[in-house]
Amino acid sequence: QGAILAQAESGLRGAPFSLIGRCQPRPCPSGVAQPAPNKTCAMPGQTKLFVENRIIRRREQEAKEMSLRRQVTENNLLAGHGASAVRVEAKRRARSEAAERRELFMDYTHVTAQQDKARRMQIAAFEEHLADELSRRKASQHREETEKRRICDGSEELRALKERLHMAKVNKERAQQLLEIGVRDHHDRLKEHHLAEHMENERLQHIELEHKLNIEKLKQRERVKVINQQQ
Repeated sequence: QGAILAQAESGLRGAPFSLIGRCQPRPCPSGVAQPAPNKTCAMPGQTKLFVENRIIRRREQEAKEMSLRRQVTENNLLAGHGASAVRVEAKRRARSEAAERRELFMDYTHVTAQQDKARRMQIAAFEEHLADELSRRKASQHREETEKRRICDGSEELRALKERLHMAKVNKERAQQLLEIGVRDHHDRLKEHHLAEHMENERLQHIELEHKLNIEKLKQRERVKVINQQQ
């Protein structure tokens, strides 16, 4: 369109001058009245003005269109910059959140490690204190026992009492042994008595059986004798 308008403008710029030159009145001889100018001779100037106005309006229209295009382009650029800014902000926010999560995880790991370390130190201190307390109690008990033995060995009355206690213990054990021996003897005597009683009962039963057998034999003889007499 710009090329066509430029060609039309160049054509129109050359046309009015040629038309004006053609429409200018020729010189008349002296004494002869010049005719009135033709109305058609004023047309090229008006056409030129009309074309120039039209060209001006066209250029203004093109300028407006160019301005609109520039605005559209700028808006597109701004929209692209806005989208890019949104993407950059989203990436920055994601990086910030990732960094914050890493920092929180590192803090949690550090706190957990410190708590574990403190707990291990507390357990170690408790075990050390317990071992010290047990060692102290054992040493105190050993000292008390040593002191008791020293006192008992150094006192005559306690040594005599200890000997009496020992003799009483020995006598008690001996009495216990004698009692056990007596109990065993008593059980043995009871067993022998029961055995003798059982043997005596068996002997008496045997004698009774023999007596019964003899009586039965006598009865048999009497019956045989009676039978023989009856025959």
